[in-house]
Amino acid sequence: MGNNSNKQIANDLRYGNINKFIFENQLIIQKDIDFKDCPDQLAGCIHKCQLSQSIIHKNIIKLHKYELDKHNVSIYFEHYDYDLQQDIIKRKLNNNYYQEHELLQMLDQFFSALAYLQQQQIFHNDIRPQNILLTPNDTIKLNQQWVIDNTQNQQRYYAPEQIYNVQSNPFKSTSYSLGITMLHLMTLTSMEIVYLKNQVNQTLVNEILRCTNYSNKLINKIQHLLFQSPNQRTDFIFYVNKQANLQQKILFSPPKTITQSQRYINKQSQSPLTKTIQPRLSYSPFTSRTIAQTKIHPNQIIIVQSSARQLITTPSPIKFIKQQEQQSKLMFTPNQSLQTKETISNLDDSTTNTDLDYKIQKALKQTNETLKKNYMLQ
Repeated sequence: MGNNSNKQIANDLRYGNINKFIFENQLIIQKDIDFKDCPDQLAGCIHKCQLSQSIIHKNIIKLHKYELDKHNVSIYFEHYDYDLQQDIIKRKLNNNYYQEHELLQMLDQFFSALAYLQQQQIFHNDIRPQNILLTPNDTIKLNQQWVIDNTQNQQRYYAPEQIYNVQSNPFKSTSYSLGITMLHLMTLTSMEIVYLKNQVNQTLVNEILRCTNYSNKLINKIQHLLFQSPNQRTDFIFYVNKQANLQQKILFSPPKTITQSQRYINKQSQSPLTKTIQPRLSYSPFTSRTIAQTKIHPNQIIIVQSSARQLITTPSPIKFIKQQEQQSKLMFTPNQSLQTKETISNLDDSTTNTDLDYKIQKALKQTNETLKKNYMLQ
């Protein structure tokens, strides 16, 4: 696979010394592993290669093939030069946080890939941004770290039971690692701060999650990944099946029936601030009448049949805008513009600093003080 003329020797953080080359418009890496000094490990490597070669999923890096030459194994992987850690650093420099829909899309891809591995009874024990590659169209690719790993000495996002050497469901431990990785994406801050003296600061984990400015929908999904008890955490297969059943239910739900006596109004009669139902002809708004057979006009929409026509009113535009301003003081999400955020902060000068880094540092200081009081840092 590949010619020696187009191979490029490189040093990769994950793999060490590798060869890079293009094969059929796809970037490939070649890693050579020598087992002369440890021949007893050769059989284990071959088994892992065979297992990895059978994995075919759009969100998992593909092992194209491996070659065996006495005590030397050459492994050929699909590869991308851009990973999630690089993307986080780039966003951090520009203060460009992920939008909620981006995080939800990535989370669905994570669940899909990890549910597939769980069905194959394959345990991925190193979920973190460095091991998640990004394609040019922003599709995530989980790296198959169990074949070759050059990052043993780096901080991993372990679950508490892995640190304490408590035997538990390994897929539930992966669930916790995914939750910490998502927290890293939500804050653009490394979660190494929650690992202290061979233990996980669960209080700090919960506080950081509480500080994020995302919707309850996303926060609840992450919370279910980060429960202290492994049995309470999200099961990948159950989640994927549940989402598939919901989509199927929506697709095959029966359409609403339309009766002949239903009324029709013009779309242009609706206003964003005031909703008034206008009469179709010169009848009074309170006159009730029945239409026996009427063809639907392209500019007409269907409303539910009622007896007499009624005026449905909302507050005046000025009062409506004031209500929106009052609501905007109570909640801010990352999806809002920076101009809106500045306007909200100017409404009340006494509002505390909402910078996420400041909140994380404050949470870290508070939890450390609590631990000191309980003699956990001594």
